Amino acid sequence: RPLRIVFVGRTGAGKSSLINALAGKYLADVSHVDPCQQRAEKHTIFDNDRPIFEVVDTRGIADGGPNAETELDNAMKGFCPDLMFLVSPIDDRSHVHEDIEDIVNIRKKYLSGDIPVIALLTKMDHVQPEHEPLESEQRQANIIAACDRVGGLMQSKGLKPLTILPVSANLGWSNDNKTITYDGRRNIDKLERLIIDNAELAAVLQLAFENQMHYAVRKVSSRLVKAFSGIASGIGLNPLPLSDIAVLTSLQVLMVVTVAYLSGRDLDEE
Repeated sequence: RPLRIVFVGRTGAGKSSLINALAGKYLADVSHVDPCQQRAEKHTIFDNDRPIFEVVDTRGIADGGPNAETELDNAMKGFCPDLMFLVSPIDDRSHVHEDIEDIVNIRKKYLSGDIPVIALLTKMDHVQPEHEPLESEQRQANIIAACDRVGGLMQSKGLKPLTILPVSANLGWSNDNKTITYDGRRNIDKLERLIIDNAELAAVLQLAFENQMHYAVRKVSSRLVKAFSGIASGIGLNPLPLSDIAVLTSLQVLMVVTVAYLSGRDLDEE
C-alpha cells in the first residue's frame, strides 16, 4: 500500500516540494492542489497510475480555514497514517507553537497519541547569512539554534519527535518537468531512512517495488534474503532425502528473481 502521511504546516511551508524530493520526480498531482485553497483534505499522489503516497494535509487547521474541524474529521476518517510530519520553514518563528499544538491535538483525537512525528525545518538553504556557504560556521550555528528552539517547544508540549531534521527540497525542473536540472536537496536521504525504518512493512514494500526509494529496496532485499536463509536453514535441519534439493533450489530461484525485480532489472527466463 502507499505510504500514509499526515502533514501539519502552513500553506507555502514546502510540503509539495518534499514529496517531489522524496520521489525524485515531479508529481503533477501535488502541484495541482490549489495553494490558496486553505482546507484540510486527503488525497492520493500518483506516479502515472501508481499510488505512491496517501496524504492528509491539515492546512485548514493551521491556516484557520472555515469548517476546518469538519473537514479534518472527514479527512482523518478511516485514515491510519505511518507518520506525521511537522513542516515549518527554518526561518519562520511565527506559527511553530500553534502547529505543535495542532499535532498534539490531532494525535490525541484521531491517532491515540502514538503515531511517530518527524519535525522538518524546510528551506534550510535560506538560513542566514545566505552569502556564506551553507557549511559555514555561522550558518550551521543558526541551523542548530533553530532545531534547538523547535525541540524546546515540542518538549514543552510533551512531544518527543523521532528527530528534528533541517532539510532542503530545492529542485529545478526541465520545461516538461521530467528531468531534474538542479538538485539542491539536503538531508532528504536521512528523511528517507527515517521513513523506511519507521513505516509499516506494507508501505516499505510499495516504495521498494516501485523503486521510489533506493534505501527501501536495500532494506526489503535484506529482509527477504534473511527470511529465505531462515527457511533454507530450517529445511537443512530436517532434510528430506533428495526432495529437499528441489525445495531449496526453488527457494533460491525465487529469492534471486525477487531481489532482481526490486533492483529494477528486466527479467527473462535466462
